[in-house]
Amino acid sequence: MQRSKIESYLNLKTTNEALAFENSQLRAQLKSSQISPNLGNIKVVDSINHQQYIFTPAHIVNNTTTRRDNYLTLDKGSSDGVQNGMGVIFSKGVLGVVKDVSPHFCIVLSILHSASRVSVRIKHSKNLGSMYWDGVNSQILSIRDVPSYVEIKKGDTIETSGFSFFPQGIPIGTITDTGTKNGEGSLILTMKLLGDLNKLDLVYIVKDKYLVEKLNLETSAEK
Repeated sequence: MQRSKIESYLNLKTTNEALAFENSQLRAQLKSSQISPNLGNIKVVDSINHQQYIFTPAHIVNNTTTRRDNYLTLDKGSSDGVQNGMGVIFSKGVLGVVKDVSPHFCIVLSILHSASRVSVRIKHSKNLGSMYWDGVNSQILSIRDVPSYVEIKKGDTIETSGFSFFPQGIPIGTITDTGTKNGEGSLILTMKLLGDLNKLDLVYIVKDKYLVEKLNLETSAEK
């Protein structure tokens, strides 16, 4: 019994240390935000974009990276407030978008999926692009729709644009190939991820308080 208590304490201590480290990484990524340093949900108020985010810590219980279409399973579900369409991030980038939810689990469509598209931007120039995976190397992704006149250098940082399911300014990777023209006046770039999606455990599910309002307004405008 005593040994079991000690092991439980050590496991809890390790988990808390991991959460504290991840929280510090989130602070670094969202410098314009105010983050509550608790070990449960993390509430973020972005004073620039007037957006409010809730970060729910979750553990990966299943993950694939070698298929053409990859998914992950997380140990948080509708009972934890998780809904379809929420983004999922980790300390070194973005992971995917919640696709299906049960009371205690959720399925995430990985960025390593043929249907995945993430709005990104080049950090130094703020030019936008669309990130996707070609199905070959789990560390290498491509970016299309970058205007051909934009100056690109190897090593340039790619980050989230804030126009999709993720907060703005989260570093994702660095440019390894400055690109080729696709015949439509834009470039296709090659990028290496900052993090290894094969070695993940603790991640964060992102809830944007105002996402539904924004989407409803945009849908109404299109009609």
